[in-house]
Amino acid sequence: MKIVYDKKYLAAMKRRQELDQMIEKFSDDGCLLVEDLFQDYLADYDSCDFERSYAKLAVTFYDELGNELTSMLSKKETQYVVKTITKKLDSMTVDDGGGGFDDEG
Repeated sequence: MKIVYDKKYLAAMKRRQELDQMIEKFSDDGCLLVEDLFQDYLADYDSCDFERSYAKLAVTFYDELGNELTSMLSKKETQYVVKTITKKLDSMTVDDGGGGFDDEG
């Protein structure tokens, strides 16, 4: 049995892995900023009379630690970045059961 992979699919998977690695290293404060900017960008996306999906244009963000996050301005990649950052931030805010309160009264 021979498995044939589509080159576009493999390229997309590689790009997602690159984004995952950049987002993992990016600081929480940096992620909050990028998430806010990209959510605004996506909210305006559908209300524009012109095409805002520029797959050949990219933006690069740097956090306070010097980590880099580069994203293409395509709608799909922007949505992926927002989804992945939201997932990262949500996992950071999950209560571990301790709650931070004094349990002994």
